[in-house]
Amino acid sequence: MKTKPKTEQEIIVSLGEILRQTRKEQQLSLKKVAQSLNIGTEHLESLEKDAFNNLPEAVYSIGFFRAYIKFLGLTNPDLVPQFKKEFLQAQQNPPALSLQVIYPSTAPSQKILWISILGAVLIALFFLYKSHKPAPVSIALPEAVIAAADATLVDQEQDEGEDTL
Repeated sequence: MKTKPKTEQEIIVSLGEILRQTRKEQQLSLKKVAQSLNIGTEHLESLEKDAFNNLPEAVYSIGFFRAYIKFLGLTNPDLVPQFKKEFLQAQQNPPALSLQVIYPSTAPSQKILWISILGAVLIALFFLYKSHKPAPVSIALPEAVIAAADATLVDQEQDEGEDTL
């Protein structure tokens, strides 16, 4: 059975593919477009690959898309609403998390971690010690000692009074 060739209307092309094909038809490099629009090449690549999860917040991404289609001269009014729809769908269904491997040479060793914790505790104890002010000490003295001390003070005051005369 022979299949008939698809017409242009039957071929479904993604937004990113439209951007990439139009840019290539105009013989523009991604770097040239990025410089002209002052948008990072990584963002333009993400737009062309429909990698919406690699793009920044919606406001910025929609602005990047609008600037890109305007730069390429694309005037289809359905492009921006379609981008918004696809972008928001991608944000609602993020890809599964991929765990990044941390190589042992770049991760801090357990020894360094414990030394850091010990240092932090010692510094905290030092500041706690420095900020601590001892409470005044009151000693209960027998009345005989207090009377003797008062008598001594009175005698000293009398001696000083005689010296000044």
